[in-house]
This record gives sequence, C-alpha cells and structure tokens, in this order.
Amino acid sequence: MTIDVVQFSSCEKPRQFAEGIIRVRRLPPEWTDADYAYWWLPEKDEAGRLIRPARMSEREKDRYTEAVFANQIMTAGRTQILIYIGASGGNTTGFAKYLALGTGTIQSTTPNDTSLANETFRKAQNSNTVSGTQVDINFQLASGDINSAITNCGIFGNTATGTLGSGTLYTHALFSYTKGAYTIAIDYLIVLL
Repeated sequence: MTIDVVQFSSCEKPRQFAEGIIRVRRLPPEWTDADYAYWWLPEKDEAGRLIRPARMSEREKDRYTEAVFANQIMTAGRTQILIYIGASGGNTTGFAKYLALGTGTIQSTTPNDTSLANETFRKAQNSNTVSGTQVDINFQLASGDINSAITNCGIFGNTATGTLGSGTLYTHALFSYTKGAYTIAIDYLIVLL
C-alpha cells in the first residue's frame, strides 16, 4: 500500500480544521439593552436550546458592519476542542467565557500565544448560536466600554473570570479598531472545516 504525500506550493496553505471571522457592528444609538436582546440575539430556553433565531437576519445585521477581522485559534484552544470531543462525561470547561481586548503594539499572532498585547478590557458573552459547523459568539460593548484604539482581541476560557489575564487564551486576532462612545456588537464566528 502506498500513501500519497501532498506537497504545497509556496502560494498554497494547508487547510486548517477551524477558522474564524470577527465582525464589529455599530448598533443604532437609540437602542436600549432590551432592543438589542429582542432584535439581535436568539431566544433560548433555560437549558440553552434555541427557541427562535434572532429577529434580525445576518443580511440585515451586515448593514451595521464597520470592520471584519480574521481570527486564529491557539494551540490551547484546539486542545480544548479535542478534550471536549474525547470526553466521556459532561464536565468540560467553558471555551468562550470572555472576550478580551488589548491596546498594545502587536505585529502578528502565533498559535502559541498565551496573552494579549496589553490586555485592557474584558466582557462576558451575551449569547451564542450554533448553526451547522459554525458558532456565532456575541458580545455587546456599551458606549462607555473601552473607548480607545484596540489592536488585538481574543477569547479566554477555562478558569477565566472578569479579571484581566485570568484563564486560558483560546483565540487571538489582530484587531485594528478605534471604538468611540457608542454601542457595538462583536460577532465572533468560529467555523469547523
């Protein structure tokens, strides 16, 4: 039996098992938290099962998109996904507990990153929706949250709390966005390929 080895040319990349996209969307200034929950987020029961998808479609949400960034899943994040897949019990820890934002100088991300460049702010997720092989993890930042130039972001899980630097960095992305005194939604999409 022979095994073919695939060679990649300099312009081709081997396919990864997951990728991600981050969309920053400025919400209408007149919206309250109740409006945001009603229009933007899916409705779920106490067990987390989807009752009704978000009332606003992805196409409608795209009208509010101001920036889109590529995401990289860290080695620790891949390990956590594999631990979950291989677990025989229901005691695995949360993957996307907090979105962290950093304001430090950064040129690139690598799969072995364990922290952000100057982590400055954290926010717990508002909701998540699984659709096929994709999860959309949603975070809402209020008008008073981190009004400055943001250079990088990531998702922290495991033992993560609202305390900066706590937990395990599972994803990391360059994030060149200056947030002003307005409310935004960050839709953090992770797709299994």
